[in-house]
Amino acid sequence: MTTTLTPMDPRRHAAVRDLLVAEAGRAHPPRRSPSRVALAGGLVAATAVTAVVLVVADPGPSPSYASWTAVPETAPGRHPADGDLAAWSSQCSDLGVGGVSIEGVPPRVEEATARTPLVDRRGDFTFCVDVARGSGTEDDPLVALAGIRADDGPLEELNTMWARVEDQPFTPPAADEVLVLTGDVDTPPPPPEEDDVRMLEAYQLAGLAGPDVDSVVVVLANGLRVVATVQDGVWGAWWPAQEGAPGDSRLEVGADGAVHTVVTAAVGLT
Repeated sequence: MTTTLTPMDPRRHAAVRDLLVAEAGRAHPPRRSPSRVALAGGLVAATAVTAVVLVVADPGPSPSYASWTAVPETAPGRHPADGDLAAWSSQCSDLGVGGVSIEGVPPRVEEATARTPLVDRRGDFTFCVDVARGSGTEDDPLVALAGIRADDGPLEELNTMWARVEDQPFTPPAADEVLVLTGDVDTPPPPPEEDDVRMLEAYQLAGLAGPDVDSVVVVLANGLRVVATVQDGVWGAWWPAQEGAPGDSRLEVGADGAVHTVVTAAVGLT
């Protein structure tokens, strides 16, 4: 479950949701007007500057988050077996900024191939984040994608995804700074009105980290600490909505043996 960082026209939001429902149901999506951002696999993002994609899961029993852990197997300091990491990474195949079609911007396939998406593994769920930093211009925008998927059951397919495109100049985080690019910083949107549609009830946060950052912990207002995975200047974490909302959360950022705290909403890309 995700929400935009800036308001979206309700009619546009409904149109995007309808398209995603059709895709999830293996139906042919209805005709639509051209969109500046489109994801591989037929998923359509909402706007040029800040885009969000909600991918619904197939109808079925409520998902179980019993295997979810606040500390992922891919957290800094942990060393998964190479075979395990390769298997988890394979679940990120639906991500890849090179597979994003942006009107007026040539695909950056070579760049995408050279990058390794961040893999965050919690229980039976894999969270993937891919970022093409670009330069924040119309011809070379920043593109960030993040998606959660489960190993099996009705949520086996990629079921919740966040996308953002930023075509305005931005300042990358330096030293021990962090930046929030995608995810939920407020209350998520209400569930769809259709009786046969269900979304993954989860929050996610992901972004960029300065070169000195070696750890990020999301601390919710209720005290829950969710350790993020940090990889190659990208960080990401997610948690079931039942564990608490991200409003008034903060980030504990570790760098060079020191830890400082920032308010999550204060380090968003605006």
